[in-house]
Amino acid sequence: MASMAQDVLIEAAEVAAGAVSAVAESFGRTVQDSQAVATIARDYLSESADAYSRLLTAGMGCLTASAKAGFAMQNAVLAAGIAFTEAAYIGNRELAMSMGEAARQSQRARLALWQSCISAADNVAANVVADR
Repeated sequence: MASMAQDVLIEAAEVAAGAVSAVAESFGRTVQDSQAVATIARDYLSESADAYSRLLTAGMGCLTASAKAGFAMQNAVLAAGIAFTEAAYIGNRELAMSMGEAARQSQRARLALWQSCISAADNVAANVVADR
């Protein structure tokens, strides 16, 4: 019986050794798998950060270009408005000067007409007095 107990103990020890070996091997694979997962995650995060950075850079470039285009359009509209205002001012100034000159000519003509009327009235009065 002792030999049978020894055989069972030896067999149990071999099974236990096999189990320990399997657990150790499994643990080793788990560590390797965890390291692989960590490497994949690190690479993914690095690539994601790079992609996000490129996306952000592209987005900022688009926003900058849009702002510059908007400012260029505003400047063009302002320049056109200034040119229109200057043209209107020059046209209005010339019109006002022409109207002023026409008014002065009209005033001179009325004054001349008035003086002619006074002169004619003086002549009529002088003729009336002379005829008496």
